[in-house]
Amino acid sequence: ITVSGYNGAGNGEITTVSSLYFPTVPSVDSSIPVTIQPEVTGNMVEITVLVNVSKLCPGEYPTTADILITNLTDDTTIQNIISLEEGSQDSISTTVDNITLRSDMTYTIQVSFSNLDGEFNITSSTNFTTYDT
Repeated sequence: ITVSGYNGAGNGEITTVSSLYFPTVPSVDSSIPVTIQPEVTGNMVEITVLVNVSKLCPGEYPTTADILITNLTDDTTIQNIISLEEGSQDSISTTVDNITLRSDMTYTIQVSFSNLDGEFNITSSTNFTTYDT
């Protein structure tokens, strides 16, 4: 790339630029596949979140997941904000272990994503039910 400046005094020197910096931004593609896998044992739940990032540039990867677990009976919410880890070139994931919840209740998990440049236009959710052991 060749850049030439121009101002009121005339043309500036011609400068060759060998690299450019583009800031990263969250993806606007809401079709990025997200998998939420709750594993329920009695009133304990382990949640694994897997994001397929094969269509994103590494600078666009989400770096955090905001996980909301809402009790559908009384609307109480537990929030976890966690870092995501690169699993391979095609996916990033995280696991939240040993969350204790009330027994015999139905919950919904909603996950949203962000990186240093803002929030993503992708969210995903799923429901599960706890039980007595």
